[in-house]
Amino acid sequence: MQRRFIQERFNKDTPFYTPESSIINLINENDGDFQQVTSENELTNTITMTLSDENYIILQDNDLIVADQNKRTQYCDDNAISWSIEEE
Repeated sequence: MQRRFIQERFNKDTPFYTPESSIINLINENDGDFQQVTSENELTNTITMTLSDENYIILQDNDLIVADQNKRTQYCDDNAISWSIEEE
């Protein structure tokens, strides 16, 4: 399972949302692969998370992950950062 969180901003003044290290560690500890790439113009940021289907299902119910998803949504809404999620 691969999930991409894509953020787009209008200018470089507002930082992109980045999960806390505890979230990144949780993903990686569950045999995941967390990567973050910012475009050359610095207006698009893509976070890619790759997990087995089983670990993805387990992490969906994790309280820390759910809290981070809510925090991410609020941060992006508050800072006029548009975002989308793609899954494969």
